[in-house]
Amino acid sequence: MGVGTVTYRYPTGAVAPTNQVMLAHDEMSADLVFAAADGDATTITHAMNLNPSDGSVGQPEVSIIATAAGTALTLPVVAFLNKDAITIVKSIIAANTGVTWRVTIKRPHSMGR
Repeated sequence: MGVGTVTYRYPTGAVAPTNQVMLAHDEMSADLVFAAADGDATTITHAMNLNPSDGSVGQPEVSIIATAAGTALTLPVVAFLNKDAITIVKSIIAANTGVTWRVTIKRPHSMGR
């Protein structure tokens, strides 16, 4: 099995945002691509320094939208890794389960800009 490929989109582009960068932003987004044989845990760094680190108070808010998918449906399984990152695993590893997800991570109660 392989891990998915993360491409950071906002706010920093090709690399994961730093804590310093995220002080000025209330959300970040990344594309996560899994091939059909991929399914291992893939980490997305949001660098928001949120506590508690287990997500037990509903933060950060995670939104996942499929932007491309194979013919067999697979779903994301999300876990809070620590105060700066989440882990996503593809639920099914089989033929035709390749998928691209747009992942948006927000601070709770963000006004948005």
